[in-house]
Amino acid sequence: MKHEMKELLNTNRQSSEANSCGSGSDRRSRQLALSVLVTLVLLLSSGCVYFNSFYHARTWFKQAENTRQKDNRDAAAGGEIKLYQDALKKCSKVISEHPGSSYMDDALFMIGKSFYYLGDFPKAERKFRELLASFPKSKYADESRFFLGKTRFHLENYVLAMEVFKEYVDKAKGNPYRAEAIFLTGETALLENDSAGAVEQYQKFVKEYKNNPKAQEVQFKIGHIQFERQQFGKAAKSFAAAEALTQVDNVRFQARYQKGRSLFLIDSVKAGLAVFEKLANDNKDSVFQSDILLRIAEGNYLAGNEREAILLYDDVMTRYPKWVQAAEAYYCVGAIVQNDWSDLGLAKSMFDQAAKTPSAGKWGQNALTKSADLTKVEKYRAEPSDSAQDIVDDNRFLLAELYRTTLNQPDSALSEYKGLVEDFPGSELAPRALIAIGWLYENQYHDTASAKEYYQKILDQYPLSDEYGQAIELLGLRNTESDSLYADKLYELAEEQYFDRGDADSALTLFRRLMEEYPDSRLVSRADFAIAKIELSRFVPNTESADSTYVDSTMILLFKGLALKYPNTPIGVEAAQLAGGPGTPKTVVAPTDQSKPKTDSTTVLDTTAVFAKVDTLSESQRAEEKLRAEIEATPMITIQEPVTKGEFVYPLSAVGTRLEGKLMLKIKIEFDGKVSDINFLKGLGNADIDREVKKALLETYFSPIQFDPSKFPGWFIYYYDVKLPEAYR
Repeated sequence: MKHEMKELLNTNRQSSEANSCGSGSDRRSRQLALSVLVTLVLLLSSGCVYFNSFYHARTWFKQAENTRQKDNRDAAAGGEIKLYQDALKKCSKVISEHPGSSYMDDALFMIGKSFYYLGDFPKAERKFRELLASFPKSKYADESRFFLGKTRFHLENYVLAMEVFKEYVDKAKGNPYRAEAIFLTGETALLENDSAGAVEQYQKFVKEYKNNPKAQEVQFKIGHIQFERQQFGKAAKSFAAAEALTQVDNVRFQARYQKGRSLFLIDSVKAGLAVFEKLANDNKDSVFQSDILLRIAEGNYLAGNEREAILLYDDVMTRYPKWVQAAEAYYCVGAIVQNDWSDLGLAKSMFDQAAKTPSAGKWGQNALTKSADLTKVEKYRAEPSDSAQDIVDDNRFLLAELYRTTLNQPDSALSEYKGLVEDFPGSELAPRALIAIGWLYENQYHDTASAKEYYQKILDQYPLSDEYGQAIELLGLRNTESDSLYADKLYELAEEQYFDRGDADSALTLFRRLMEEYPDSRLVSRADFAIAKIELSRFVPNTESADSTYVDSTMILLFKGLALKYPNTPIGVEAAQLAGGPGTPKTVVAPTDQSKPKTDSTTVLDTTAVFAKVDTLSESQRAEEKLRAEIEATPMITIQEPVTKGEFVYPLSAVGTRLEGKLMLKIKIEFDGKVSDINFLKGLGNADIDREVKKALLETYFSPIQFDPSKFPGWFIYYYDVKLPEAYR
């Protein structure tokens, strides 16, 4: 503005001088002076206000940019926040009050970047799109296009973000945004669970921009991804490259440390030990001595120097008694004496000490679990020999399960399973033990021939057992001569007759045959329950005028009997609830494909397929009835915590909803305790949250020993608690 005023005054002065040299007309001079005065007043009243607004906006914006760029941050902090906010206000004033200004694209650009660095990505995206649409040839167009991609990245719109980044990846190497575009392409691939694609882009970044300050971080990321993918040889090389790139002591230490861990995992124990011993002698890294000593102890154990390892673990316990590293040391010694010395008493004392250590962290929790498992071992071993055979059988089987699933002692597990089969061949647990023996041979010892031998014993010696069908499956004998009728198949056929064909008589015949021919089957109670429901359906009145007294009294008597017959079971619980239900007329709902449940170890005939209230029930009420039946027919996990819990990451896209609460799920747990499938019974209504919960649960393991072994593999009701992170509250 000052420049404009100066030019105007110069013009006035020159005109006055010219007039004085000419005719000297006073009238003309006064008119010119008046014109200049009016122009000055107009500029001061409007143009100066406009120019001052933009000038201050640009000044504050540049100040914020300078301090942010010095710290190499991609977000505002401290005093920068107010500077960006003030720049926003001034630029908005320029746009609203002077829409035709030549500074419109400048103002839009500063607003977009200010919103971006303040973390308001939706508004930033709108401003960058507005600038590109209105001023496609602006000097800010290229940078705005790149920032449009960055805002979409933060908004988790990865498809559109990737489109922008690829444009810049394909540009010439000298483009100022190309390096960051390659990096963000890798970041996007990683967020999309494409770890191979992420590594490819990160490696491209390091190769082409080795001198970029971010190169060391990117190289470390490559190593971390390879480590997570169990590509330990590649990880060791990547961490070594990261170590060579960095000039920062802390980063160099982390790279060396992770390189040593990777070397251990590819059996390069000597090389790994050399890495950690060098770190131990480096005074700059003295703050990490406790961690280094733990890794040196681990290396000595892996190298067969067990005594030296225990001495080093003891050194950590003594020097850092209140640190989490002491808890890890106690835990590792406990594992050594348990697995190598079979001294369960000493192992338990080590685990107990780990749990008592202040700041024990995950090691304390793991130690508590181990200690509890060893207490169970003592209990199962100490059962008096004069106890009832079923107690002895149960304890021996549970002890074997404990060895197999939790204590990682397959030899001990195999011995206990075989002992049970040999000593008590008539036990109902014997065929289960044979399945477990076969599983151990197949999965632990990789001896397929021996595994098949034990599966075959079930077909030969226990044709009436529930494990017969499982053995058929494991031997690959489906649809062969051996695949005749057995308990599981009879139950499956009965369901098919009732649900698919609507043939209640045939279903009843098959259910009764199951009960008669396989009296010891775990499916007997379910078959009994199904028979009761089908029989009862024949007494349900078909009209509203029919007398329901007889039906209700029949229901009460019938289901009271089942509740007494099968106490403390899901069947007994549901029967008791039906026996105490309201005395209202009920009508049968014809079976449909939608109401047919999948057959598994927890399936019973769907209550709502036989009973439903008269048509006064709404669809939501019917759904609730069906859900209730499914819950009551499925075992529930209440107190038991997972041994390994998958990490849940609250999705950024759901932060605005602030959703949190308990989800009701039906999860399938396999023989080894792994969660293999999930059905949502009651969720939070957000697809992104559901996706993250499912991802976490599929990485979760439970301890099978905590459950009834007969339930595996099988389905369980499980409540999952979703909480909004404190950072977003």
